[in-house]
Amino acid sequence: MRITGFELYHVAVPFKDLFFIAWIPGYAMTHHVFDVLRVFTDEGIEGFSAATAIDWERKGLGDVLAPFLIDRDPEDLEGTQEALRQLHYMGFRNMWVDAAIYDILAKKAGKPLYEMLGGKPAALPVYISTGENLEASQRVDKMMPLIEQGHNAFKLRTKNLELEDDVKLIEGVRKGVGDDIMIACDANQGWRLSLVKENPVWDLDRAKEFAKACADNGIEWLEEPLHPLDYEGNAALRKEANVKIAGGEINNSWDDVKVMFEHDCFDVYQPDACFSGGVYQTLKIVEECKKRDKIFTPHMWGNGISIFINWNMKLVSGDKRLPVEYVYEAPAFTQEYRDGVVEPVMLDENNLLPPFTEPGIGCRVDMKLLKKYGTCYSRMNQRRLTLKVIRDRGLKRALELKKIMDGAG
Repeated sequence: MRITGFELYHVAVPFKDLFFIAWIPGYAMTHHVFDVLRVFTDEGIEGFSAATAIDWERKGLGDVLAPFLIDRDPEDLEGTQEALRQLHYMGFRNMWVDAAIYDILAKKAGKPLYEMLGGKPAALPVYISTGENLEASQRVDKMMPLIEQGHNAFKLRTKNLELEDDVKLIEGVRKGVGDDIMIACDANQGWRLSLVKENPVWDLDRAKEFAKACADNGIEWLEEPLHPLDYEGNAALRKEANVKIAGGEINNSWDDVKVMFEHDCFDVYQPDACFSGGVYQTLKIVEECKKRDKIFTPHMWGNGISIFINWNMKLVSGDKRLPVEYVYEAPAFTQEYRDGVVEPVMLDENNLLPPFTEPGIGCRVDMKLLKKYGTCYSRMNQRRLTLKVIRDRGLKRALELKKIMDGAG
């Protein structure tokens, strides 16, 4: 089997309500924006992946991706990793591409990806992952209807300029919902985006003080309290804190996370296979978590395609110690707007994420929705790639390059 071509889509799903995301204070999202990769093979099997986007930042990706991907054997996973690593050296952070390859392989095997990788189907408990930084009373008001529906685990955003306001938030929410509800906190210090308002900057002392407040208020884990490359700081915090410390969603690769394990930075590892290291490298993290008895529960904030990809990673891990992330922030970011181009991922009558049995990553991309909300900004195959080389280099140089490449092969 060979890869014959691919398409890249820029998708923008409009919200009905403004969405004030906590990690960019003051910034109102009007659309859910992400990019979709659709890979074709000579056996007619297609693979999909998707990655979060801010704007059209990947507009030139197709031209540079084509020589690395077209005519590649999907089963050569090591070769694909090396190709994507080389692409990364050129300034493109796109290890998320490999999920489309795994989608192809699992579809060829006729199995869900998690099953192909040794996992088993399971209904998963979830925590409601919120996205806005609200005052305690506002957050409680939004939580109570969900609690009445049977939800018992939530994640808050703590992104205030002053530490005392972060502490007031968790104290107020704990008092408002009682002691039987699991609460986690995401500080989003791993990646700061100060586009509108000043962004709070945590140092180790502030992280320690807030971790103590978390412990006092029965918070289950504190997520991304420091910069992801601050290995010493994260390790020192984890050693001292009486609350679980979590992170790892945005690190570039296994090489980063390997150092985190060596420093013992976290109790909970939360890589995102579409945000950083790809499926191939996320599987290494799964195995290392098992080896070191660390909790694995992936970052699942994203679109419907990326949710399925990371859902597979959770099922491969078999780790049942913590619930899995289920993103929901009404009225703006509900399932329809969150999942975008796939059938919305819904919970069952017991508020569990039911297992899927669809071969591949598990979802079917709705091409009508993809074309409604998306724009295809790159369509590449061998013919288009050849014509591009001739156009850019000239026929004589293109023939010389082909001769060199044929000789190297």
